[in-house]
Amino acid sequence: MLLKKNKIESIFFLLGSFIISLLISCGDEKMDKERDKFKEKYHCDSFQDCLSKNEFDGAYAFYSLKKQEIEAMGSKTVGGANEKRKKEEELNQNYQQLISAQFSFWVKQKNFETAFNVLQEFNFEAKYNLNTDDEDENVRYNEEVSFYNNLLDSLINKMIIESQPKNILLLYCKSFKPIVIGDVNNKGVLGGFNSYVLSDQPYKLAIEKVKEL
Repeated sequence: MLLKKNKIESIFFLLGSFIISLLISCGDEKMDKERDKFKEKYHCDSFQDCLSKNEFDGAYAFYSLKKQEIEAMGSKTVGGANEKRKKEEELNQNYQQLISAQFSFWVKQKNFETAFNVLQEFNFEAKYNLNTDDEDENVRYNEEVSFYNNLLDSLINKMIIESQPKNILLLYCKSFKPIVIGDVNNKGVLGGFNSYVLSDQPYKLAIEKVKEL
């Protein structure tokens, strides 16, 4: 009876594996067709190739396709979760490359308004946690904010060099994002902090720089 049960379970396992393989194969075929369509439409072969040609719509199309592939990945297989996490990190890097490339392109064209608008489209995914004693919980948030703030700061500097109107500079300064820092009023006994606060230091520094003009 036990052998019969094991045999039935094996049959169902093999059937399930076959169905999963079939679905994956169909998904891969669909993705390949999408890639071919993008190559023909945008005249570039990949995300990086599109970026190198300043074909930003094409780069975004390849980025979105990669995002779909990662979202469809399973995480229950051995090493699946780690592999998916690694690809998600690569995808995040690609996204920042896409924003940065567009931003730099428009700054070089001295089209500061469009460069600013590109930055405003940046999608912040990380969340912050102020009620924690673990600084690692806010690392991802600060990294994303620093990426955004650094580009915005470079835009302000370039606009200052190009003698752009002060009122526009002050308006753009309002878009700096706060960073998370340790709460000096709530330090831990053994060092570190028991909680964190949001600091508008990036905004204050930018305002001071512009007001000195």
